[in-house]
Amino acid sequence: MAGVVGFVGLDRVSLNMAALLLRAGYKVQAFE
Repeated sequence: MAGVVGFVGLDRVSLNMAALLLRAGYKVQAFE
């Protein structure tokens, strides 16, 4: 069962990290 990762604020680094996590099967939630 994949974890859920939350980001607060999206910049280039966290977008890259989110893409990697999505490929790894994690659910990504972004908070503006």
